[in-house]
Amino acid sequence: MDLPDELLHLRGRRGGEAAMAAVIGDDDLLREIPLRLGFPAFLVHAALVSKRWLRVAADTVFLRRFRDRHPPRILGFYVNHCSTLRTVFVSVSEARELRYAVNRAGFHHCNQSVRIADSRNGRLLLRSLPFGCGGYTMFSPLCPARGVLPIRLPPELLHIGRLSPLDYSSQCLYLLFRDNNDGIVLVSVRLSGRKLSARVYVGQSDAWGEAILAEGELPVPLKFVRSMMIVNDKLYIVLDNCYICGLDFVAPRLRLFVVKVPDKVGADFKLSHGDDSGLFLIHRDRFHLSVWNHQMDDNGEDRWELVDRFVVRAAQDRHERFRVCAVSEDGGFVFLCLWTSRTIISVDLRSRKETTYEIKVQGIYFTTIFPLMTIWPPTFPTLNDEDDHDE
Repeated sequence: MDLPDELLHLRGRRGGEAAMAAVIGDDDLLREIPLRLGFPAFLVHAALVSKRWLRVAADTVFLRRFRDRHPPRILGFYVNHCSTLRTVFVSVSEARELRYAVNRAGFHHCNQSVRIADSRNGRLLLRSLPFGCGGYTMFSPLCPARGVLPIRLPPELLHIGRLSPLDYSSQCLYLLFRDNNDGIVLVSVRLSGRKLSARVYVGQSDAWGEAILAEGELPVPLKFVRSMMIVNDKLYIVLDNCYICGLDFVAPRLRLFVVKVPDKVGADFKLSHGDDSGLFLIHRDRFHLSVWNHQMDDNGEDRWELVDRFVVRAAQDRHERFRVCAVSEDGGFVFLCLWTSRTIISVDLRSRKETTYEIKVQGIYFTTIFPLMTIWPPTFPTLNDEDDHDE
């Protein structure tokens, strides 16, 4: 790794031992070493050197610097083929340091007859097949030694017996990860004309809190739920007819709020979020990708702003329409399916770099994609304050 100028100066003047002593005695210089490691997993290895290194690596200010310098990376993505009831993993990362992790990311350690319901921070929520009699489990493909953890639903929801990311019925059941912690959110939604009722459970895999019930009136009669997403403990329900229904399920007073998507946006869009930047909407506009940001103004009114729009070269060159299938959990990558060639394209929204994967999907409209990212933040060993010395 490249050393800071201060270390190079010390190494040349007094030798390697003097330089190392200077680093050990100066926290500012010491932080420059793990800052250059490149991958979150390496921070955990550095933290094992000593308790002092652990404090440096686990410091929140340092972690923000590290994430800014080394944004989360995509290891690969899972493809749910609805027509063939198959789930496959496609490797993306070419980094040698991540090769071992990528090799473990498939379904080699669990039952193959599963469908993915959600993916976040290196974990998968799985639904066993067939839908009518299967159960729900959680699996960490990067840590297969943890095994497959069964999830028990509240007894009052067992009769629904169905979990699907595309359920067009008037009542549906969704299982989602709660942002970047270990929590799970279970949502039961019922639509009846203009009335929407949501029953939300927050808990772990085997223990659920008390049900949170919220009801509200919609602007127009709606028929089905397209998808759901959780951002900062707010539940966003994407409905047909270009409406988004939201619920802050940790607020003291529950209130369902409804947001209409921009007039120029059709039904083919996905929601995403960035760090403290509100809600983002990504949709297809002919051969373009358009990115909108949603904020609330001082009067509590919805405000959409078009923040980016650019041509998807692969679609334009092939003269093919495409569908927006998925957005990575950090909002940095979007996955598209071309309608005619049935290929998958990933687009880095920061650099606009496109990568084409010649995997042939079956039934584009019913194909779902779940990116697998490097885990953030890393999990560090627990500091034992009773024996608080540096080594």
